[in-house]
Amino acid sequence: MARITKISIEGLFGVFDYEIPLNQDDRITILTGPNGFGKTTILQLIYTLVTDLQTLLDQALDDSEGLSQFRKVTLFLEKGWRIEFTQDFFKKKTQNKSSDLYYWEGMKIAIYNSSSSFPSEYWVESETEFDGLVATPIFNPEENTEPEKIQDNKTDLIEQVLYDLNVDLIASERLMSITPSTLKGYKITYDIQPKVKKYATELTQHLESRVKQYAEISQRLDKTYPFRVMEKEAHDTIPEFYFVQELQTIRSLSRRLASVSVLDDTDNGEIERLEAALTREHLDTATKNMLEVYISDSKDKYAVFTDTLQKLELFQSILNRKLACSHKQISFSRDEGFLIRYKQAGNDRYPSSPVPLTALSSGEQHQLVLFYELLFVIEPGSLVLIDEPEISLHLSWQVDFLEDLQEISRLADLDFLIATHAPSIIEDRWDLVVELNG
Repeated sequence: MARITKISIEGLFGVFDYEIPLNQDDRITILTGPNGFGKTTILQLIYTLVTDLQTLLDQALDDSEGLSQFRKVTLFLEKGWRIEFTQDFFKKKTQNKSSDLYYWEGMKIAIYNSSSSFPSEYWVESETEFDGLVATPIFNPEENTEPEKIQDNKTDLIEQVLYDLNVDLIASERLMSITPSTLKGYKITYDIQPKVKKYATELTQHLESRVKQYAEISQRLDKTYPFRVMEKEAHDTIPEFYFVQELQTIRSLSRRLASVSVLDDTDNGEIERLEAALTREHLDTATKNMLEVYISDSKDKYAVFTDTLQKLELFQSILNRKLACSHKQISFSRDEGFLIRYKQAGNDRYPSSPVPLTALSSGEQHQLVLFYELLFVIEPGSLVLIDEPEISLHLSWQVDFLEDLQEISRLADLDFLIATHAPSIIEDRWDLVVELNG
C-alpha cells in the first residue's frame, strides 16, 4: 500500500496555495487555520480525488460542493511517485468585463516517477464516464513523446496508482448512517440509523464469523488429532519447561478471549489440569509428542482471533478510560455487540442493566463511533482524514486524543491528517502542525 508523503494544492478557491507535508514518523499531521481557509474542503477534496473521481467530475459542472474550486492538486507518494490533477477553465467574455464567466473545460491527470523520462498523462472531460478509471491518453507536448497506452483490459496507470492508495474520511457529521435503500419511482429512499447501533450489529457479525472459523478449525484438527499423534516421529529432546511455558501462553490467550466474551472460559480448566500434571510427573516421549500436537493445534485454533482480540482490548481500554468519569464501562457480547453499564461500587457480581446505546451522550457516541471505525472498519495502511475530532468532547478527552490515535496507529497501521480549531487537541505537539496561512 502506497503512502502519501506530501500534498500540494494550488489555487484553492482561486486564492490559496498550500504545501502540506505529512509526518512520516509520528504518522499524525494536524491542519489548523482560520475559518474559511479550506481545512474541511481539503479533506473532502483529497478523499474524492482518490476514491471517487467521477463525483468530482460531475460536481465540476455545477460546483454544488465547491470541490472543483482548485487549479492543481499534487499527491507526492513514496518511491518517487507523484500524481497531479490539473483543472482547465475557459473564460467566456461578456459585455461587462467584470462579470466574465469561467467554465470548466476538463482535467489533466499526470503521473510521474523519478525514474521515468516523461510523464504519463490523461485528459478527462465532463462527458467522461470514469467507471474503472479509464480516460483518454494525450501526448506530452514538451517531450513530444507518447505516454503508455491504455491496455485492452481497461486498466491503466491511473488505476494502478490510485488502487494502491487507501484514503478514508471521517467527517464532522459522523453519528448517523445514511444508506440508499430502495428506488420508488423517481425517488430514492434511505435507511437512517444511529451508527452506535449499526456498529454493534456489525461487531456481532464479526465475532460470529470468527467463532465459526474457530469451530471449523477445531473440528478439523480434533478429528485428526489421534492419528497425528500416532504418526508423529518420536523424540525426547524438548525440555519439560518448554511445555509449561507454552501452556501458560495458551492459557493466558484463552483467558483474554474469555475476558472480552469472544469465547467461554471452559478451555482454561482443561489447560490448568494439564499444567498441574506437568508439575507432578516426568514426561515420557509419547506424552511430549501428544503435548506438541496439542499445543500446535491450540495455536492454530486461536490464531483466527489474534487481530480481533488486540483490537477489542485496545478499543475497550480507550473507551473505559473515557467512560470512567461517568461511572460506566464497556464490555462485549456475541449477541449484542457492545454492552455499556454503570459500575456499581462493591457489586461487580450483579452489574446494572445495559445502557441503551442511543442514550449515551453525544460525546460518548462520537468516541465510540470514531474509535470503532479506526479499529474495525478502515483498512490497514490507510490515510485517515478526520474533520474536527473535538466535536462534543470534554476538554480532558481532547487532551488525550493524540495519545489515543498513536496507540491505534501502531496497532492498525494508519496515518492521520486532522483538521481542528482546538489547541487542546494539539497540546504540546505543535511539531505535528501545518498552519494554513493566506
